[in-house]
Amino acid sequence: MPIARLELDRNPIPMRRFFKSLFYRLTPTVLMSTLAITAAAEPQHGIAMYGKPALPADYQSLPYANPDAPLGGTIISGETGGFDSLNPLILKGKSPWQLRFLGYESLMGRNWDEPFSLYGLLAEGIETPPDRSWVEFTLRPEARFSDGTPVTIEDVLWSYETLGTLGHPRYHGLWGKIAKAEATGPRSVRFTFSEQNPELALIAGMRPIIKKSQWASKDFANASLKDIPISSAPYVVGAFEPGRYLTLKRNPDYWGNALAFRRVSLALTRSSSSSLEISPISSIASRSASLSSSSSKSGRR
Repeated sequence: MPIARLELDRNPIPMRRFFKSLFYRLTPTVLMSTLAITAAAEPQHGIAMYGKPALPADYQSLPYANPDAPLGGTIISGETGGFDSLNPLILKGKSPWQLRFLGYESLMGRNWDEPFSLYGLLAEGIETPPDRSWVEFTLRPEARFSDGTPVTIEDVLWSYETLGTLGHPRYHGLWGKIAKAEATGPRSVRFTFSEQNPELALIAGMRPIIKKSQWASKDFANASLKDIPISSAPYVVGAFEPGRYLTLKRNPDYWGNALAFRRVSLALTRSSSSSLEISPISSIASRSASLSSSSSKSGRR
């Protein structure tokens, strides 16, 4: 150490010149790093937990779907017990099995041919930096609820906060890890996370979106059977009898009929029984004549 002090004494360093030189040396590096992050955080058609999504931006349908499959038919699925609610997003009551997935849509949709990859559904694009400290979604301008009204950023923000505070406890975890939720444009919303977890960017894209105005004067956490959901999904609630059956019918005006993610034929009817039966359309077609008109429907998903 004495030698080092001696050398410094013999060759005094002008500190102002030193830091000025250091600043000009580091500035290009910092600028390049910033530009790299900015360039990487560009809107994409999908996101994967690791690596890149398998499907290109111009994919025509999900790999396990037949886009040319004929429309029509009936699927009947049974379940044990009954139901006393049509709101699968809250803790109160029991709703029909899978109503959450068949009756609601999220910003992104999952491709089950990949371990964990999501593609745009209500959102046309997703943007996140390399560290995934935040994620931003851009809504499709054509996205509509079943009553014809557009899905808005206000609906998205309200859905996330409502589900995270009043919804089923399974939705509370994500909301507790969101430090900030904000609209960044007329059709874009950003969620900034409070902890470092790359999976949060994907989980954030999987929350169901609810129509805010439907619940303006109602108690969301105590929804009753009279509160028939208005959603953006391909199917809407039809005839039902509490505890016995629920019919989901195809929405002929579904906004996403031409969407690549939705190019797969599916028909569904729900009824409560002591067993679960999901049969191919072809095997049910021969029995469809014996079904009442209130317990069948045709649709494309």
